[in-house]
Amino acid sequence: MDNKRITVCLALLISICFGFCAEARITSYSAPWCGFCRRLERYLAEQNVDFKRVNVDRSQAAKRDMQEKSGQNGIPVLDWEGEIIVGFGRDQKEEIDRLIAGGTPIKGKFVPGRNVQPENDSEKTEEINHEKALYDFVYNHAKDLDILFANAEKNVYDIYAAEILEKLYDAHMAKIVYESTFTDQFEKRIEQTSTDSGRDDIKLIGKIKNIAGNRYAMLFENYRTARSRNLRAGIQAQQALKLAINKKQNGEKYNGYRSKNARGYLLRIWACAAVNPKTGIRLRPNYTEKMDLENDALAAQAAEILDELTAIQHQINEVEDANTPASSD
Repeated sequence: MDNKRITVCLALLISICFGFCAEARITSYSAPWCGFCRRLERYLAEQNVDFKRVNVDRSQAAKRDMQEKSGQNGIPVLDWEGEIIVGFGRDQKEEIDRLIAGGTPIKGKFVPGRNVQPENDSEKTEEINHEKALYDFVYNHAKDLDILFANAEKNVYDIYAAEILEKLYDAHMAKIVYESTFTDQFEKRIEQTSTDSGRDDIKLIGKIKNIAGNRYAMLFENYRTARSRNLRAGIQAQQALKLAINKKQNGEKYNGYRSKNARGYLLRIWACAAVNPKTGIRLRPNYTEKMDLENDALAAQAAEILDELTAIQHQINEVEDANTPASSD
C-alpha cells in the first residue's frame, strides 16, 4: 500500500513539473487586433504546438518583457525556448517548421536569410496603426450594438419577437464588416499584407466587398422575412429596442445616440441599411453574384480575411479594454 501511494505521489509530482516546464517552453506575445498574431497562433494550434498566449495590451509588464527580448515594439513575437522570432511571414514560418521538426532553438533574435523587416520601425508602426484602426472600427461598433441588443432582449417575452431581434442583430454584425471594407484603413491593410501587384490588390478588395455584401444581403433578407411574417412580433421587437435606447440601462451610452434624436437612432437600427462610411452613400450589394470558394483561390483568400474581421466581433466579451492599465503587482 505504501509503495503504491509513493508511486502515485511521484507520478503526480512529475506530471506537475512536466506541465510547468511545457507551459513555459513557448510564448506568443500578441494582441487581439493583430491579424498576423491570429495567423501565427492559428498555425501553431494546427501544428499541435503547446504555447502560452500573452496579450501585451493587457499588461505593461508583459509588453516590456517582449521589448527586452526582441528589441522592438512590433508583434507578434514568438519566444521558442530562447529563440525570438518577430513577425509571421515566409521566413518565420520556415524557421518555426524547423523547430517543430525537432531543430535546436538558436538563442537570441532570429535573423531571416532575406530582408523581411523594414530598415526602421516607422513602416512597421504605420502597418500596426492601420490594423488597429480597422480592428477598432469593427470592434467598437459591434460592442455598441451588443450592449443595445442585450438590453432589448430583456424587454421581449415573445419567441417570434426574440427571433426578429436575433436576425436583426446578425444582419447588423454583417453590415459592420461590409461597411469596414470601404474604409481607408481596410484598403491600406490589404495593400500592406498582399505580396501581389496593385492590380491583384484591387481584385482582392473587390472580391472581399462582394462576399461581405452577399453575407449582409442574405442576413438582411432573413431579418425582413421574419419581420413580415409576424407584424405584431415586429412591433414588440421595435418597442423593445426603443425601451433599451431610452432607458440606457446601467448608464451605458450607445454610439450615435442623442436623447433628442432617439427616434432617429431607433429608425436607423431598425432599417439596418449599409452606408459607405467615407461618402455616406447607401450601399446596395449585388446579392446575385456567387463565389466559388473551392476553385477560386482569390475568393478563398477574400473569405479568410472576412472571417478574421468577423472573429473580432466574437471577442467582445473576451478582450479587455486596451487602455486598461496593468496591475501594479
